[in-house]
Amino acid sequence: FAILCATLTSVATYGLLRFFEVPRLIAASAVIVFICLDPARTLFGNYYSYDEATAALVTVSAWLSCLWVRQRRDLYLRLLWWAIAILTLYNSNQSIYVLVLALSPALWAMRREWRRIVRVGIVPLLLVSLWYANDLIRFHQPTTSSWIGINLARNSLMLAPTDDLHTLV
Repeated sequence: FAILCATLTSVATYGLLRFFEVPRLIAASAVIVFICLDPARTLFGNYYSYDEATAALVTVSAWLSCLWVRQRRDLYLRLLWWAIAILTLYNSNQSIYVLVLALSPALWAMRREWRRIVRVGIVPLLLVSLWYANDLIRFHQPTTSSWIGINLARNSLMLAPTDDLHTLV
């Protein structure tokens, strides 16, 4: 899993740098130095794999949004929607707000195509919406906390009241 996340982050970072017309050699060097050889990434990325997956998903989302704005291909938009959905379900609530804020300039620029944007992303959008609705019904608050989120990590569960733990199981 760590290798997959590191690979996604490296490829998306290189893609972003090339998107902004950074020369190939400089882009490759930056990826090697700041991602592949970074000791903090090696030491802490394997211990806190949650952060590594989040970084990979955010970087991939940024790259896909750039590709989508430039090329206007449904494939990039569809992949962007899925990356955002996976990040939202994997991470906690704040990720959806950060992504909406980050994507706002692109969405504003493409506001005339809002129907196409929603049509292409309807399945991931429905999935996240249903997940929020499920948690609203079960836990009485709209959240993406689930079996796949950090809120059910061992250190979070130790602090949870017993009644809440029984609700989860």
